Amino acid sequence: MQCMNIQVYLLLFFFLSEHSALGSCFDCCPGWITAFSDFHNSEDCVKHRKPTVIVKPVNGFGNQVNAVLQGFFIASRTSRCLQIKWDFGNLLKSNFSRVRVSKKERNSKIKVEFPTTSTRLKGLVRSANRQQHADILLRTSVRDSFCNLAQGQQEIFFADKGAKYRECYTLERCILREIFVMSDEIEYSINEIRPDHDAVLIAVHIRMGDYVAFDMKDSADIRFAEQNVPLVLEAAKISGLQICEKKRNCKVTRYFVASDSSEVQKIARRYFGAGYLRTRGKSTHNFLMGEGLDSLRKMLQDWLILSRADLVVLGPWSTFSEKSLLLRKNRVAIRCVENKSMHCRKEDIILSNGNWMCVSTVVQDTWKGIRSICEEDTN
Repeated sequence: MQCMNIQVYLLLFFFLSEHSALGSCFDCCPGWITAFSDFHNSEDCVKHRKPTVIVKPVNGFGNQVNAVLQGFFIASRTSRCLQIKWDFGNLLKSNFSRVRVSKKERNSKIKVEFPTTSTRLKGLVRSANRQQHADILLRTSVRDSFCNLAQGQQEIFFADKGAKYRECYTLERCILREIFVMSDEIEYSINEIRPDHDAVLIAVHIRMGDYVAFDMKDSADIRFAEQNVPLVLEAAKISGLQICEKKRNCKVTRYFVASDSSEVQKIARRYFGAGYLRTRGKSTHNFLMGEGLDSLRKMLQDWLILSRADLVVLGPWSTFSEKSLLLRKNRVAIRCVENKSMHCRKEDIILSNGNWMCVSTVVQDTWKGIRSICEEDTN
């Protein structure tokens, strides 16, 4: 493999880290997001005086995050509390997952799909206003329908006078920061995984596909060939060593690896040696495997470490890793993809083995939702 323009990439990485790529502001959030969180934590919601938007996320973790975003928005627009019916309640401090039981069971319920157009949104709000005491059972989409609606309705999502950062990236990041407030147990477990305070931490995520997660040999969801795994690991190692050289007080580089494949973990352990880190538990990506609380805990730990590492190196597209990038303090990530899937400048390419390349990307809005892509890529 050929190393290409590492110094150029690192200059870009540190520039974007310091100056916050694309003019974003980590703490700049539209006022309606914090206002809704305050309302949700008020006595009206805690004591179930107000009706509720009920969301039951399904499928993989990234898909479930999409459902949560949709539920948060609809609850805020219809002046209702939010109940997320999933298994993460005991692992989070925020109370959006708390079971809400009223003294008198509500008989009136509105069943509706998440609106993907402004016309449907207005219709839902009118219906909710007519039935002020009804709970809303919201059928959500596993896709990033929240972003699709936000990109076409900025006057709704950025209602604050003088709102500066008009991106779906801002909205999703701000909402997730309200919801994913970790329990002490999760925070402690993450600190145990990363014991070296004088180390650079590079996080790697490789999603092989459903053919691994479900042991489906004939599945069409094959995202990554095992022969390309060393390309991702080499990009991580090169970047980690270079960052450590430039960082004060860095004594060691650690490499955290998350994957839905135990074979990837074996390859990574051999490659990184003493620098290799992972969370305990069975490699999994999906809730349908029925692994219980330990699996959910591992999934959440993996996701948070991706969001807190010094640099993230990713394989092909995965909503799991894309959503973790929203909680990072800079937008830079290295992504390893097929050459034909992204159009990038030569100076952004870190490594290439012919058909696949690892490139410097920036997290930004796209027509498919929020993705980490090359800055000049329009796909």
